[in-house]
Amino acid sequence: MARRKERDWRPILGAAVVFSLIGLAFFSAYLFLWARPAEEDLREAKTSALQQVSSGLAKVPTDQARSLAQQFSAGIKRAKSVGEVGSILVEVNAALVRERTRENLLRLVQLASNGTYHSASNVPLLSSLASELRKEVNSKNTLSELQAMQEEIGRRATDVWREFLLGLISSIENERVIMRHNSPTSWIYLTKENARELVLSRDWTFLRELHFEGTEELEVPVLSPLKVSPSVLPGSRVNLYVYDLQRDNMFLLVGNATVTKVMSSEADLRTINWSRTVGTTSSSYSMDIWETLKAAAGGSTEAGALDLKDYLPKVLGSLQEVGAGNLNLTMVYLVRVPREAGELILRYEFYQTNLKDVIPALVLS
Repeated sequence: MARRKERDWRPILGAAVVFSLIGLAFFSAYLFLWARPAEEDLREAKTSALQQVSSGLAKVPTDQARSLAQQFSAGIKRAKSVGEVGSILVEVNAALVRERTRENLLRLVQLASNGTYHSASNVPLLSSLASELRKEVNSKNTLSELQAMQEEIGRRATDVWREFLLGLISSIENERVIMRHNSPTSWIYLTKENARELVLSRDWTFLRELHFEGTEELEVPVLSPLKVSPSVLPGSRVNLYVYDLQRDNMFLLVGNATVTKVMSSEADLRTINWSRTVGTTSSSYSMDIWETLKAAAGGSTEAGALDLKDYLPKVLGSLQEVGAGNLNLTMVYLVRVPREAGELILRYEFYQTNLKDVIPALVLS
């Protein structure tokens, strides 16, 4: 029986090896030229996107921003492609703009409901305003809705501040009230009618700096050369300005205050000298005002018969009428001012500070 010839498998094995090597080469090319770079690109995209979320949206101090930052971060980590990461970033940027707008509105609510002298912590009207506006801002879901809230916040804040301040004015017994204003702090006398008109004419940005109070007052001396305020007499209404020598600026301290008395050094206006001529006879006279006043106080009938009441205002009035006078005289104006303003004036006038000077200016009706 003839012997069967064995098949030669070597060519087949060789071809298999060759094709395996070729396949391995293609796989290696795929792995190193496409798969691994794509995986590296995805990892870098995720890292960059997560950093953008953590440095942007996650830092916006709203509850919505914190929640969205967590959601977007989780979505980025699950993303299967660079394109998917990019799509998420588009949503992140839109949310960032929206939540920064919400943050600014919440800050505006805080500012609008808290003033210099009154705040949401001690005024129920302002507390309700703050609570309601915060709730509404947090309920908005779109950028356009949030942007529309800014005008609404301003309108409602103005209404509430007006309501509160008008009630405060009405609660003051006197018809004359003191308005305290911040930036810088000043006190201004107003009638209730003028105070109401002012409140109704301004918006919340101005009203939040105001306070109205009754007339707890001091009578304080303001020293000033006659040449600075030559028209000021008892009963005059004046604005008291403070000149800051160090900063070289001036600001209103008290507005529409009343001068109760005007005084001068007894050495400046103490002596009256005049002459009288009858026919060919001339006589000279002299009177020491200070000594005459002391004599009248001591009971002298002759001294008491002299009418020296309002002597100094009459002299000053005459000087004004004729446009003459010793303008270097130092006058003392007694002015009725709010207590806190009076305490400041006393500090300035009696040289606890030598860097500020109080200047009276006549208010023209």
